[in-house]
Order: sequence, then C-alpha cells, then structure tokens
Amino acid sequence: MVNFEQRIQTKTRIASNRACRMRPKAAPSQAIQLLLLLRLGARTGQRPRQRSADVVIEEIVQLRRLGFRFIALADDNFYPVTLTDLRLAEEQHNTERLNELKTIRAEPFSLMRRLAHLPSDTIFFTQITMEAAEDPEFLDAMHAALIKGDLVGVESVTGEGLKDVYKEFNCAGEDLINRLRTFRRHGVYVLGSFIFGLPSDRPETFDATAAAAVQAEIAFAQFVMLTPYPGTVDFNRWEKQMDGAPIQIGGVSITRRWLRKPSDRSSIGLIPPCRLRKFANAPNPSGKSSTV
Repeated sequence: MVNFEQRIQTKTRIASNRACRMRPKAAPSQAIQLLLLLRLGARTGQRPRQRSADVVIEEIVQLRRLGFRFIALADDNFYPVTLTDLRLAEEQHNTERLNELKTIRAEPFSLMRRLAHLPSDTIFFTQITMEAAEDPEFLDAMHAALIKGDLVGVESVTGEGLKDVYKEFNCAGEDLINRLRTFRRHGVYVLGSFIFGLPSDRPETFDATAAAAVQAEIAFAQFVMLTPYPGTVDFNRWEKQMDGAPIQIGGVSITRRWLRKPSDRSSIGLIPPCRLRKFANAPNPSGKSSTV
C-alpha cells in the first residue's frame, strides 16, 4: 500500500501503476496530481504485471481523502480495443480472438463505472487515440466517469505526415476536424499534440496545422519538434544518411550532438511563433468557453 502521507510530506509527486511504483524527481508540495499508469507499453521491453481496478480505485479514494482532485490516468492508450478490431475479428470468424478483445474492452468500462461514483468535483485526464471518436458509447462512459480531458496524438494534419509517423489510421483534413469535434460534443476536452519537422512538412504546414486546431475546437494544443533519439527509427535512418559525409561541429558528428560541449550546442527554433499565434489568439468558433 502506498504511504501517501509520507510521500506528500517529502514533497514528491507520486506515480503508481499496476506493475510497480516509480518515484520521479521531487515536485512542489502544492502539486495535486497522481499518475495511475494502467498499462505499460511494449516500449519498456517488459511484461507488465497489471494491478486490478480495485487497487487503483482504493488509491484514488485515499488521494481524495487527502484533498487531491486532479488525477491523470496515464496509459499509452486508454482505448485499447477499437470497433474496427471487433469487426475484423467477427469477419474472420476468430471466436477466440473476439472473446479476448471483448474482455480487454470491458476493463476500462468496468473502471469507468466505478469512477463515476466518486465526488463530482474530481477531474480525471488520460491519453487516447483518435479512433475513440468512432465509439460514442465509450466517450459517454468517459464523461460519466469524470474524465474531463484527454491527450490525443494528432501528430499531423496531412496524409503525408501521418505516413511519416506510421499513424495512417488517424484522419486528415475535414475528417480530422470532425473527429476531434466529436470528443467535445460528448463533454470530453482535447489536448491535441502536433509534430513539426516531419519529412513531408512544408512552410505552409504551419498555417494548415494552426487552422485545423482552431476549427476542431480543441481546448489546448501542443506543438513539438520531431526529435530523433538514439534507437528510434528516425534516428537510425538519419544516421545512415550521414554515413558518407557526416556533418561535424567542433570535431563531433551532428548525430552525436550530446557529446559536444554545452557552449557549442546551438539553439534551433524550428517553429515561427507568428505562425502559431493564430491558434493562441483565435476565438472559439462555437462561442462557448474553452475552460475545463
């Protein structure tokens, strides 16, 4: 059992999941956020030992008694089974797989039914894929469970950009805007995450992205630069392209930038602030408040 009183007194933010407990860097004592990691993705290379919803609910109740109201249900995807997954299993007459998917799909519904009984001033956040917009039953369950907002990895507003990030299951253009609006219609606010610096990006991509973010009526948006980290597909491709004549700065290859002296590291601003100011200053098309 987590000793929340002791952790809070030592001014640390708690991150607990069904598999283990992690202690991030010290956080201010006024921090009012608990991270409940429901699943660990395959990126860790480890098999998660999932904890039951009973334990998660018990910890949330303890935090509520301590005055915590804002809780992030941190999951690589809170929507683990799509309607398309179920349809394909049915079409393939794969009964075993279909039953497995239905069991997995039932887990978040079970958790959300219990979250709905918590005090109404509780505010949950999570992370989810855009495919959840096709599932009104799931969105309504989120709203009833006090899940007020979710992070959606939009990544790119163009079909070419989605290919760059291997997320062709996402939508682009008008379909993207309609899907993101669907969350809002069901009472779930969206933090849309967009990536700049993809191979297919062009100068006009900035304006198109800001315009889509406004039209989709998302509550918040984050615009991040594509950063190829060692071990990723993008980094390996980039490094291979540099094999012939690697660019060097101060005698160090640009693909090993972390080996350069801090004083030699340049600060690169990829996103012109004037391009994104349109989103920050744009009025809400619906005329409704964006405040959560």
